[in-house]
Amino acid sequence: MAALRLRLPRAPAVATFSSVPCRHAIPQEEPPPPRRPNTAHLNALLTSYGRRGRLRDAQDLFEKMPRRDVISWTALLTAYADNGDPASARLVFDDMPRRNASSWNALLSVYLRAGQPAAAHALFCKMPARNAVSYGAVISGLARAGMLREAEAVFAEVPEQWRDPVGSNALMAGYLRAGELDMALRVFKGMTVKDVISWSAVVDGLCKHGSLSEARKVFETMPERNVVSWTSMIRGYVKLRMHRDGLLLFLDMRRAGVQVNTTTLSVALDACAEDGLVREGIQIHSLIIAMGFETDVFLGDSVIILYSRFGWMVDARRVFACMKWKDIVSWNSLITGYVQHNMVEEAHVLFKLMPEKDAVSWTSMVVGFANRGWMRESVELFEQMPGKDEVAWTAVISSLIANGDYLTLLSASSLHSNLAYAKIAAQKLLEMDPYDATAYTVLSNMFSSAGMKDDEAMLKGLQLSNMASKNAGYSSLIIQDKVA
Repeated sequence: MAALRLRLPRAPAVATFSSVPCRHAIPQEEPPPPRRPNTAHLNALLTSYGRRGRLRDAQDLFEKMPRRDVISWTALLTAYADNGDPASARLVFDDMPRRNASSWNALLSVYLRAGQPAAAHALFCKMPARNAVSYGAVISGLARAGMLREAEAVFAEVPEQWRDPVGSNALMAGYLRAGELDMALRVFKGMTVKDVISWSAVVDGLCKHGSLSEARKVFETMPERNVVSWTSMIRGYVKLRMHRDGLLLFLDMRRAGVQVNTTTLSVALDACAEDGLVREGIQIHSLIIAMGFETDVFLGDSVIILYSRFGWMVDARRVFACMKWKDIVSWNSLITGYVQHNMVEEAHVLFKLMPEKDAVSWTSMVVGFANRGWMRESVELFEQMPGKDEVAWTAVISSLIANGDYLTLLSASSLHSNLAYAKIAAQKLLEMDPYDATAYTVLSNMFSSAGMKDDEAMLKGLQLSNMASKNAGYSSLIIQDKVA
């Protein structure tokens, strides 16, 4: 007999409460109360606001915090300090109910960054407890400000466990910055623990003082080298115009697997530019692009200088155009390159487009016009120049003398109260025409303005004598410090 198969109705895929008879209401669970952020989370947010310069948000958050600990206070103090408000930072410090070493160190850093080493030293002396950071910061700050004797006194108090390498490195850096190489070497030799910073500082100091062979000896004995020590040694060679030695060391650095940075690459580019090493310069530029540094302003400036030295102004201009950000060095480097290769029109177009100009910008264009023989443009630009430096004066004077335009030279010298050049111009004019009233008048007025009454009277006497005697020889006397 065949088995019976019962066909049961299928249950619905999703059961609903409405289909289920219920005699009693099911109590609804109350939602949990919202979690209030703890102090650690709020402190992290407060620190984040400070780092991003959002001081108002940091202050509002601090005031609304249900509980503040010493980290909260220190975070607010640091926020004001990092954003250049030492007065508010000090107020926060004074209001702190409890302070720890980090709080004291934060205020210490405020004074040091504000250029107040004496105030930092006074605060340091009041600190109830100090750590390695405290000693290192105050020694560095005092040494950087040239207060080496005070730095030495603090160094003498450093506990043995913190002296090397932190305290010693700070004092050594101060000596090197002040040019006291012997004192820095004495500290280095007395260190029982040296780190890569200690060794790198000595290499850099010896290189800057021209002791390249000694620097190389220290460099070769280093137990560990970093990018700073390699770059310092390479820069030492380049500074002493041993460009090929510097580039060879650069290659050694690459072979050693040390990652170069923008400073290293810039120094290598300088070596190529100074020594005319075209192929090597192109290779380093290719390396810059491969490493993703092509947008770096500092390196972009170096590449512009490199190609300008080679006379490749199209390439220099291409690099300039590709730079996302340009500083005044970028503009000046390209303008100077154009001027050096007698491309004055291109330099002037760029000069007029500059968002801001400095003495180098103005001088480059004045020199460019003068070298091209465009004296009217050179003098006009020179007269617009907000600050005249010796290079611009020399360029204008040399060109005016070369073109025999002594009247313009006399006029420019009078306009800018340059008595020395006015004497030269007047002398030349009187050599050509001993009776030139303009030369006498302009120079006499300048003597008068300078309060040189005796010279003014003697010049007028000389003019009368020349007019009376028709003797041109007298005019040669005016270029002396005294007329007679």
